[in-house]
Order: sequence, then structure tokens, then C-alpha cells
Amino acid sequence: MPQLGRGTHLKVRYGVFPPTRSDYIELLTRMLQRREQEVFLKALCFVLTAHLQDTANSFVGLKRLRTPVLEIGTGSGVLSFLLRKYLPNDRRVIATDISGEAILCAQDNAKHLGPALNIQLIDFVRASDLFPEDNEGGGATPKYDLIVCNPPWVPLDISSVNLPSMTHSHNTAVFETEEAEGGLLRRLFAGVSRRLNKGGRLWLIYSDFAWQMGLVDKLENNAGAHHWMSRLCASHGLQVYRREDIQATVDVDPKDPFFAVRRDEVVSLYEIGLV
Repeated sequence: MPQLGRGTHLKVRYGVFPPTRSDYIELLTRMLQRREQEVFLKALCFVLTAHLQDTANSFVGLKRLRTPVLEIGTGSGVLSFLLRKYLPNDRRVIATDISGEAILCAQDNAKHLGPALNIQLIDFVRASDLFPEDNEGGGATPKYDLIVCNPPWVPLDISSVNLPSMTHSHNTAVFETEEAEGGLLRRLFAGVSRRLNKGGRLWLIYSDFAWQMGLVDKLENNAGAHHWMSRLCASHGLQVYRREDIQATVDVDPKDPFFAVRRDEVVSLYEIGLV
């Protein structure tokens, strides 16, 4: 795992989705690095112009985060470890997952990585649903400046797709296992719209794999993943302010029937905020 440091390896328990793809990890690394650079550029702009206008649409910035960072669906913990590498030294990360095995896996990896990345500032929490406070019920809803999520990339229930059987844990990491197409993202966006601070952002990692496969051509009249995502955001008072794309990095034999699909697959990081 070079993004975390030379010679860094993560262990994955059975049933936990393994971080074997480098594309989505590279996407988050790029965004974190660019956001760090923008802090310097904004500071330079302030010096040169003697004023800097903050608007409701401006991201607060990594160095000005006022809350813990929330990662939803941490799995092996890889994205939370990456966040800690670039966040200020005192900024905590709350990493949630509905799988108890995933939480144990992430905790094991945290012990393995040791203090180098301030891993002690990550709280791994098993959530009954998407957000950690769903465990408790009632009380004030906490707000965040940054939420990160790499959800299942196929917005369909696995029972509607004729594919070989997989373990339940792997099903929930790949398919939404919801009755309605896009149901998980709708619940995520509904929750995010109530939890983002002014200037806060959701960094959502998503692939167009399902569109490449033709699995969701009935959604939005096959308008494509980006249009579908924008429409879904708008219906919850959210907007895509920025998007970073990367070609999928999957080794597939040219003789494989899915070769053309995986060759053309694009993974995107959507930066989403309140309208």
C-alpha cells in the first residue's frame, strides 16, 4: 500500500472487501493532496488581495476542519488511514461499518500500522445503519465538515442480477441489497443533507461499472452515471461541486468476457455539498 508508506501492508479478514484496487485509493490521495495545495494558494491570494471572500459553497479546507471526519463503510480501514496521513495532527476520524468483522479487521490493521500515522485518532464504530448516531436514537444530530464514503458501486439488489453466489459480506460491499435502485445512496444523501455544516463536503467514490455492464440502463433513461448522480443529489438539496475521474485499474485477461467493460470503467470522486 504505497499511498500509506513504503512497505505498508494491510490484512483482510474473510468476508471483508479487500483493498486490492488502487484506483479509488489513488483518487482520494489526489483529492487530499490538491486540497492541501489549495490551502497555500488561498493564503497567497489573501496576502495579495488583502481580502478573501468565503461563500456558502466554499469548502472549509482540510486545515480548517472544525469537526471529526466521518468515514462511512470503512471495511479494512484503508481510507481512514489515508485520511489520517493528510489531516491535521489533532483531527479525529470516526470510521463506521455495519459489519463487525470489518471493524475488527480495521482495528487489527490499526495495531499493525502503529503510531506513525496517528492511528490512535481513529475511532472504529460498528453502526446499525449508515451513521454512528443511528445506534443511539434520539438526541441532537451531529454535523460534520467532511464525510467520506466508498459505497457499493452497483445500485441494484443482488437477487435481481444473475451472477455467481457470493458471501453476504461481499454482497453488501458490491451490491446495495436494497429493494429500490439507488436506495442506499438516497438514504445516504438524506442523512448527509442533515449532517453537513456550511461549507462541508461529502467525498463520494463511485464507479460507472454498472452502466458499463448495462445493469442499470433503466435508471434515468440510461443518461449515464454522472447525470444520475447529479439528479440524485439535487433531489436531496445537494450539488456536485467537483469531480475527479480515474481510469479503473483492474487486470483483466483480454479473453475475459468482461474485458471491454473493465477496460472502459471509470471511477470518480464526487465532491458534494449543500446547495
